[in-house]
Amino acid sequence: VIEDLPHLGWDRIDGFVTIANAISLEYLEKLRGAGKPVVALGHAEPGFSYPAVLPDNQGGIRRAVEHLLEHGHTRIAFAGSMQQYDVSERYAAYRDVLLAHGTEPDPALMYDIEDNHEFAGRRAAEAMLAAGLPSTAVVAATDLNAAGIMSVLKEAGYVLPNDQAITGFDDMPGVSSLSPSLSSVSQNLEEMGGQAARLVMQMVAGETVNAGHYVVDGSFIARESCGCATRPLSRDVAADQQWRDP
Repeated sequence: VIEDLPHLGWDRIDGFVTIANAISLEYLEKLRGAGKPVVALGHAEPGFSYPAVLPDNQGGIRRAVEHLLEHGHTRIAFAGSMQQYDVSERYAAYRDVLLAHGTEPDPALMYDIEDNHEFAGRRAAEAMLAAGLPSTAVVAATDLNAAGIMSVLKEAGYVLPNDQAITGFDDMPGVSSLSPSLSSVSQNLEEMGGQAARLVMQMVAGETVNAGHYVVDGSFIARESCGCATRPLSRDVAADQQWRDP
């Protein structure tokens, strides 16, 4: 979070869209004090009342977990940084879906990692391996976490998704090119950005825009890593194919 920024061009800017939690609460208060409309995109800052356009964390994870349940998985792990607002929402949804389907969430299958990046995903996978890989599937809080998990499990000789199905969240560019291609929740970023722009323009025009959460529906994109669109391979053949992938 950037604690202080110069007020460059404020007299020429009618409104602001803040991205995630990139600026501090103090800076947001300064914007409000200057009479500038503010809309958040991707994050709601605690203690500051304003319109916030958010991804459908709960609905997206619900679709991912239900999809894994349809594949027959019951030992489904979760890996993510619980310090993150979005991730805590996603974990709560993961628990709710399991409970709704008669499965008690196992605390041993929750891997709390330091951030949303690939290295943290690698640490999650190392913990999974140290525990004897007690799950058959894992819901990663972000695509980068998922990529780290996949890398470590493949390096350890496991075949994905045969030995571990994996889903991510964000549907980042390039995840369809991973091996296996990553199943992920799309946040519908274009619609989120458009919604934020529409709201701030309404505020600039003097229209009343209520503070609160404006949740944009996402969708679950099923690819190979969850077990879809794959042909059965023997462990040796699949492992050889994965090791050959760049």
